Amino acid sequence: MAQWQVLVVDDELHIRHILRLNLEAAGIGVAEAATGAEALAQVSVACPDLIILDLGLPDMSGLAVCEALQQKPASCRIPVIVLTALGDEDTHCPGMVEMITKPFSARDVLSLIGTVLGGEAA
Repeated sequence: MAQWQVLVVDDELHIRHILRLNLEAAGIGVAEAATGAEALAQVSVACPDLIILDLGLPDMSGLAVCEALQQKPASCRIPVIVLTALGDEDTHCPGMVEMITKPFSARDVLSLIGTVLGGEAA
């Protein structure tokens, strides 16, 4: 059984694939969504322990996804790590605990997940 469940939300297939491979190798369960609507639908069915969320989604902004998550009691406490190519240090959205700028190191992502969730990702 996976140590944690993480939802990776990014419209770029290769980003989702890289994260899935590395997270699963560390014993972390992964669900994927390519759009904000897919992410919100998945969270309404099963809340992950953490969400890695790209700000630049095709159907809605990552900020709008964060705001929608905050409106529901079941999802308002899910920590969000924002993934962006923008590198805008002033960006903040509700529920955001950290920001990762593309390109990123899988090792740094795993370390950050461990820090946020209070454990160590293998």
